[in-house]
Amino acid sequence: MKKHKSYLLIATSFILLFLFVGDSFGQRGRYAKTFTRKKRYYSIGGSLNSMHYFGDIVPKNKIGSIDLNFTRPNLGIFVQRRYFPRITLRMGINYGRLMGEDHTSADPTDLDNGGFYRYKRNLHFRNDIIDLSFSGIIDLFPNRGLSYRRPEIPIPYLLVGVGGVYSNPKAMRPEGFSGPVWVNLREVKTENQENPYSLFHLNIPVGVGVRYRLNSSVDVAFEAGYRFTFTDYLDDVSGDYLDPGIFEDDLARALHDRSSEPSSLLSGGERNPDLVQYTSPIDGRTYTSVNGYGMPNNKRGSQDKDAYLIVGFQVSYLFSTNKAPKFR
Repeated sequence: MKKHKSYLLIATSFILLFLFVGDSFGQRGRYAKTFTRKKRYYSIGGSLNSMHYFGDIVPKNKIGSIDLNFTRPNLGIFVQRRYFPRITLRMGINYGRLMGEDHTSADPTDLDNGGFYRYKRNLHFRNDIIDLSFSGIIDLFPNRGLSYRRPEIPIPYLLVGVGGVYSNPKAMRPEGFSGPVWVNLREVKTENQENPYSLFHLNIPVGVGVRYRLNSSVDVAFEAGYRFTFTDYLDDVSGDYLDPGIFEDDLARALHDRSSEPSSLLSGGERNPDLVQYTSPIDGRTYTSVNGYGMPNNKRGSQDKDAYLIVGFQVSYLFSTNKAPKFR
């Protein structure tokens, strides 16, 4: 996945370079007769979407594995500028929630795809994110006319760009701790990080869509786009378990390993974990966990970067920059 993201970043850089720097060249040659600056136009719009998370807390250890139980709504607004017959630039911002839970998503009988182990792990999270993106939209069919003379057929398109996401995952505090129900996992440092991971991360938007002219100044579209991020902490899960004696904070220790909890606090599902005792050589205390969890070098999560998918409908209003002449 890391190589794929590098390729996407390189491709996006060349596309954006072409869009911005190559603007003056677009007025020459065949475009000079068919598409001029006067035919460019702005549009604004909004979108109603669904949001799907891909990370460590999913039914199967695959990029396409999602749990529809945790699909959540996503809202977006954007402004666009058509520059060439096939190319439009977009700046957009989206808000939505990502969620996941081992107890609900993982199949306790699934040994082949790791569901058995994730079910025992018993982690969960929610994350209210803000997504800002700058994208290039490439239409498969060109529009060389004025805005109100654009084709009256469905227009498929591709989307690629660069963006950033604000992310701050939370989880419900374990029983026996006072305070807020939802805990800020970044501040707690559940994997005993030396410094908290960043609240802001880069991502690469890649998607497809189809747009349709509703009338002379309104378009509607259906679009699906992945956001490939450069962080593994959208869900606060990455790497291996640590020795519980290394934690100075009891809440961080409890959130680090939740395998011994008798229930899932998010869904309320009851559990019956097979508990074992472990004595830490660091502090000499004895801790309760599940065999294979919560002890040094036990696997807690994968270090593959997290991603999410935004799917939904858009409505945009077009501002024509070319006024028809008035005759007397």
